[in-house]
Amino acid sequence: MLKLKHLNENFELVKEILKRYWEHDTVGLDDMLGYYRISSNAIYPYRSQGEVCFLRLAPVEEKLKKNLYGEMEFIQYLAKNNYPALRPISSKSGDVCLDLHTPWGRYYVTSFRCVKGIQIAKTDKSSDIMYACGKALGRLHTLSSAYRPNVKKWDHAEVLEWIHATLSEYEAPKCTFIEWKQIKASFDNLSIRTVS
Repeated sequence: MLKLKHLNENFELVKEILKRYWEHDTVGLDDMLGYYRISSNAIYPYRSQGEVCFLRLAPVEEKLKKNLYGEMEFIQYLAKNNYPALRPISSKSGDVCLDLHTPWGRYYVTSFRCVKGIQIAKTDKSSDIMYACGKALGRLHTLSSAYRPNVKKWDHAEVLEWIHATLSEYEAPKCTFIEWKQIKASFDNLSIRTVS
């Protein structure tokens, strides 16, 4: 979840970014932007040549660059292997991720094409649907197992350090740190398997 200061819509910023960096349809843009969602990122739908796309804004102060670039690398890997995941859209400069300094702050900005199909929650969840879903998840697992990243995302130790820093910043209760210490000890006792 983003910090409170980032949880407000900013249609002016989105329109400026789209105008400068991505091809988009201007007709109906205001209506599309009204379907935005903000949680761990700000997601704004728009259309490009009639196709639904999404612009994602992530405040730099709240995201690790290596995690974002690692995510984009993995998504592109899935696309190269014809897995039906969302597809990044290159900006007018040819980049799939931009680091933009704006009057509203600095953001990592990416854009994606909408994934075709029907959300599983909107189906009848029949045996055939659930079998197909399981098959797709199995394929995703196989692809993930074979994936060898060039961009190293943060590991569990870095995540735990971040959690500790966040708990400290907000002066969390002592019991929270006790639990954090127990979780860290549990992880420390696990053997780590490296993939070559």
